[in-house]
Parts: sequence; structure tokens; C-alpha cells
Amino acid sequence: MLTLVCLYKETQEDSYLPVIESWITWVMQEMPRTEFGGLQHCTAWNKHYQQLWCDTLFMTCLFLAKAGVVLNRPELIEESEYQFLLHIRYLQEKITGLLYHGWTFDRRNNSGNAFWARGNAWFTAAAVELFDITKRDNAAMRMIHMAWLDQVNSLWKYQRVNGLFTTLIDVEETYCETSATAAIAYGVLKGIRMAWLPIEKYQEMGMLSANAVLDQIDENGTDQGVSGGTGMGHTL
Repeated sequence: MLTLVCLYKETQEDSYLPVIESWITWVMQEMPRTEFGGLQHCTAWNKHYQQLWCDTLFMTCLFLAKAGVVLNRPELIEESEYQFLLHIRYLQEKITGLLYHGWTFDRRNNSGNAFWARGNAWFTAAAVELFDITKRDNAAMRMIHMAWLDQVNSLWKYQRVNGLFTTLIDVEETYCETSATAAIAYGVLKGIRMAWLPIEKYQEMGMLSANAVLDQIDENGTDQGVSGGTGMGHTL
């Protein structure tokens, strides 16, 4: 749906608008919510009762923000910012700055306490995209930027010598995972371009990960080492 909003902005094709509006209505009025109005992460198999996941920030909130900008609907941008702040409140670990895979209000915990690499990568990429989409320099975005810096400052400590990140960031014996590494590289390098990060410290980190991802592409163009769909588990 984010792509469709981008297409609508470029083409002004009227047939796209009812589809976009129907999804806005569903997210804002019908999508299941957790306590405090969080967007409950829903998949095709499960509505994940009272759960917040990192994934939602990339998969839903960027669509809301882009639609808000393109359609001049500031309430959509504000909802996206609120969701980022709420997810940061319940998912970001204060000592490391890393994000847990999810939070359940039902059991009041972070489930298996997993610092899932791809979940962290959703945030690394989504936060810079949110700023790029909205161009807002308000209190909410400054808080999101600080949380993002806290996370990225920790991520570089866990990057492997081959440039990749393991599927559980802080568990060395878990396998290296390409999609997480790709999104982290994207967020870091875009963060440098947007002056969210100092180039001196993070250029090497971003390029090392980007090149590691390129090395995972086989002769058929398939990116190897990518996890399938990953639910939030009760244990690591």
C-alpha cells in the first residue's frame, strides 16, 4: 500500500484513491488495537492478541505517514508518530538500546526477550524513512531519532567480521541472516546521508553490511541466508 501511495503521488491516477482510502479506514478504524491504542500486529494466520511487533512500524506506519503527506491528512502522520513512540516505549531495552521482537499486554512481558535481528532492522530502516517522508522536526521525531541513535550505537558492536548480523543479534551461535543485515545497512547508510549519523564512524559499518548482502546473491539472483516468516516465541 505504501507503493500504491507513491504511485498515486506520481500519476494522480484516480482509480488508486479508493483503494488507498479503504486501507486508511481499515487501519484507523478497524484494525485490532492493543492497550493504549497500539496497532496490534496481524498476520494471515493470527491476529496476535494484544501484541506489539517491530514489524508494524515498517509495514503499516510508513503507509499511514506517506498517505498523510500525499493526501494532506496530518492526523495520519500524527498517528504514525504515536505508534513509533508507543512501540519504542514497550520494545526498546534501555541498557542496550536494542529492540525486543515484541511485547504482549496480555502477559505483560517481551515474550522470549529476543533481540531479533530482523525486528531491529525494521526499526533501523523505518525510522529514517519516516523522517524522509514527513520532513517533520518536532518533539516526536526528535524522540524517535534519539531512540534510533541508541539502537544504532549498539548495533555496530554486534556486527560480525563478515559484515552480517546473526538472527538473534546478541547470540553468536545463531546463524547469520541476510535480510536483517540488508535493512540495517539501508538504515545506517541513509542515516548518514540525512546527517542522522557521523560518516566517520558508520560509513564502514554500512558498507561492510551492504557488501556482505551482495555476496549472498547466487548465480540465479537469489539472496541466500534469509529467514522465513518468524513469529514471536516464548523462548529464544
